[in-house]
Amino acid sequence: MKYVISLGSNCGFREQHLLHALNSLAEISDSIYSSTHYESPALGGSAPHYLNAVAEIETPIPLDDLNRYLKQLEVAEGRDSEARAEGRVPLDADVVVVDDEVIRPKDYSQFFFKRGFEELRSDFLH
Repeated sequence: MKYVISLGSNCGFREQHLLHALNSLAEISDSIYSSTHYESPALGGSAPHYLNAVAEIETPIPLDDLNRYLKQLEVAEGRDSEARAEGRVPLDADVVVVDDEVIRPKDYSQFFFKRGFEELRSDFLH
């Protein structure tokens, strides 16, 4: 299956959080492509800006198992109830597209996803 995953971090060593996530995805994927990393403002608030990336992976892992894996990655990077209460997001990782089907339309339409997704698409066209 082909998955497109939105990645973001708004605290700590943001670049490292994204790199850890990408390295972890590479361990479970037959192929992985990533956009560059870019900043985006937090949605609707005063939280710090996010560093984002979009990754496309191919893996035989079912969606439910991949979602559990992504949530484990978030926790491993420090996303817990205390971080949530304080608005800190060491890592946010969500599957947005599965085999060309959008499963998170709200995320799909947001700048934090569209920028990286469009970059990946333009790379594949060249």
